[in-house]
Formats: sequence, C-alpha cells, structure tokens
Amino acid sequence: MADTDLENIEKLIQRFKRPIPQTEEYTVRLVEEFELILNQRFTDYFLQICDIIDLTQDLTHMTRGSAGSSLVCYLLGITDVDPVKWQIPVARFMNPMRDDLPDVDIDFEHHRQLEVMNRIFKKWPGKTARLSNYVMYRQKSARKEAAKRLGIKGNLPRNFKYEDYDIDPKEAKRIENRLIGKKRAISKHCGGIVMFTRQLPKSLISQDNQILLDKHEVEDLEHLKVDILANRGLSQLLEIDPHTALADYPEEDQKTSELLCRGDILGVTQGESPAMRRLFRAIQPTSVHDCVFATAMVRPVAMSGRQKAAMFQDWSQEAIQDSIVFEDDAILDKNFVDEINQIMNENINLNNKKLIFLGGADNKINFSQLVTKKIIFENPIATTEGYITDVNACEERIKSLRNIIISLPIDHLLKKIDLENKIKQYWSLKPLVEQGSVIGKFE
Repeated sequence: MADTDLENIEKLIQRFKRPIPQTEEYTVRLVEEFELILNQRFTDYFLQICDIIDLTQDLTHMTRGSAGSSLVCYLLGITDVDPVKWQIPVARFMNPMRDDLPDVDIDFEHHRQLEVMNRIFKKWPGKTARLSNYVMYRQKSARKEAAKRLGIKGNLPRNFKYEDYDIDPKEAKRIENRLIGKKRAISKHCGGIVMFTRQLPKSLISQDNQILLDKHEVEDLEHLKVDILANRGLSQLLEIDPHTALADYPEEDQKTSELLCRGDILGVTQGESPAMRRLFRAIQPTSVHDCVFATAMVRPVAMSGRQKAAMFQDWSQEAIQDSIVFEDDAILDKNFVDEINQIMNENINLNNKKLIFLGGADNKINFSQLVTKKIIFENPIATTEGYITDVNACEERIKSLRNIIISLPIDHLLKKIDLENKIKQYWSLKPLVEQGSVIGKFE
C-alpha cells in the first residue's frame, strides 16, 4: 500500500465520530470499503461531506438513500444506520463496477434548507452553486408548442387534434417531433449543490448562485454533487419532540405498531399512500424491519422499463441456464437462497424452463394475498417485476412486441399483451429482493 493511501485512510479515521467495533465482521467490512474508496479516489468526496455535516452540526439532519449501505458513512456520522447490523451490502452505495461518485442525500427541516445552502455558499464562495434542472419537451407539451408556433392562441384542450384547427398538420407534426427531447425551460434542482475545487466560471452562474448545469452534466464532468433536501416529515417530528436524537428512537414501539396495523396513518411521511395503508394492515408491522420490508414491497424496482423488456429478448435468444443476474444496487432478503429453493420445489403449472423476475412488488397487488400460507400464489396483475413466469410466455410477448407500435409504458403494454395471450404470473409470498433487481433463469 502506498504512503498516500495510508495518509488517506488516516484522514478518514481521524474524522470518525463513532468508535470502530473490534470484531472480525466489522474489520473485514471496513477493509473492503477502504479499498473501494482508495481505488476509486473517493477520499476527498467523503471529507467534503464531513465538512458539510460539521458546518450544520447544530441542525438535525437525516441522510437517506444508499449512503446507509456504507460502514464508513456510519462511522463518520454521515448516517445513523449500521449496515453490518442490518446486513446491508456496500454495493448498493459503491462497487468496483461503477466509477461515478456515490450519492449522498441529506435531509434537513424544510424551513432550514435555504439556510443550509447559504452556509455552504458562504463557506466555499465562488466554488459552490445550486444545480439546475432541465424541463424537456415531451409529446404533449411539444404538441401544444407546435400549435402555438403556427398561430393557435389561448388554452388548448388536453387531447386536441391538429386537424381541428386552421394549421398544416404535417408541418405541426414536423415541429412537434423536432421539439421532443429539447429544453423547454430551466428550473432549480430541488436540492442539488455542486462543489468545485476551483472558482466556478462566472458565465455559468446566475444572480442567485444557480449554475447552468444539470446533475447529469455535473456527473459527466466528475464534480462533487450533494443533495441538500427539505423534509417536512423531519420538521413535523422535531416540532413534536425537539430533544430526542433520531438514532435514539426505539426499533419497536407498541403504540406505533398499533397505529400502523390499523392503517390509521394519514399524514405519516412515506406511509400514507393507499398502497402503504393496505400493506401495513396486511402484514401487521411490529418493528423497524417490518417497515423496511413494506417500503421495499411498494417501492418500484430501480431498473427502467426498457431494460426489463430487453431481458426477455436476451434470455430467449441465448441458451443461458441456471443463472442469476444481480443489478449492482440489489439488496437481498437474508433468506434469499432458502426461499429460492422453496419456490423451485413448488409444484406450479409452468414449463420446465422457468424464468424468474424478483424485485419490489407492484403497488397494485392484492395485499390480502400476503397473508396466505402458500409460498407462491397466482396473481393476474401484469408487471415487470416481482413475479414468476415461463420462457414460452416471454416468447409470446416478444412476438407481440414485434407486430405492434409501442405507445404505452412497458408495464401497461405487457398487461395488455398478457391479457390477450392468457399469460399467467405467480408471485412469491414476500419480496426476495428488498432493493434493486435480480433476474434468474432456471431449468
């Protein structure tokens, strides 16, 4: 190990706010993360996040997202989640297959967001700015803009047709196609801050310290980005109890459990959607772990629809057997292997070749089925994650896709195709993947 590597490790350890647990499990994990940080040159990134935390140490913060997968983040005081205790793999946050910077999102009380940003701008003047967000033309906005450019005035109805107005439909369609994907407007990012090591070019900075770059451009330029987010739920909590530290709340509480089990949770941040209410009533949560499970069930899989559709084609054309593909941010249920074996031994009406998609459940699932004692159950909801089906079904889908114009989101399109072809889907009793996607094909 080079001297500079040792110096960088020492810099990080000096900023630790928690003692390093002296067990082999923690030591192995810490070595793994240090190797990733050194190999991908992330030391300065972590130190900069620590500077922000120190700058706002008088304010309560809550770090969300994949940073909770990092033991280094936990020891630095960036997060309050011990990933070793919760068995969260670090690959959700950083891994050798990715060379982009890890993503750290820090929540503050909603009314303190601008204050935190101004502290950062004052601490690093000329080197920090708020990110922009590009609003792009999509089909509907492009249609309206095309009509207005050809002379149509006033408000246009939602599903208007060019033929209903005194304009050339072909010219309007040409303008519409040219506009789709182009910038429509520039707004402020909800909380993104870019941090440079040198002075920012003044030509890119607006009067209120907003840089004319969006998050994708900043990532391409490999500059540090951190999200300073406004969280009304955190504001509510601190209004009710300004004294208890977030990490000191118990993992189990009977009154809270009873509230969730009743589904009486209107106003509860990230818990008040109809899907969450029904799910809480079905699984009857009693602990933090149960709440994490519920969030994983309702949260959509991070994989895009286009990627999911491509998987059908890949497995149909290639003779891949008994294989599993893990998305780089996948987090597995701790009993993943045993539950996979149980499913494979279940007698269901599939062909010998089984194609299994595992992930967060679609939020339209019939949650009453979650209380069944079956390992898997048939459910007619067509979605692109969380279910089990066979290769023939996927081949039928591919045939249908070749013969139609794709004009719907992938999950709606597959639902339509499955209804026409009477394709069945089966669901596991619980999501075997709590985060990300895992796709497997078995004989």
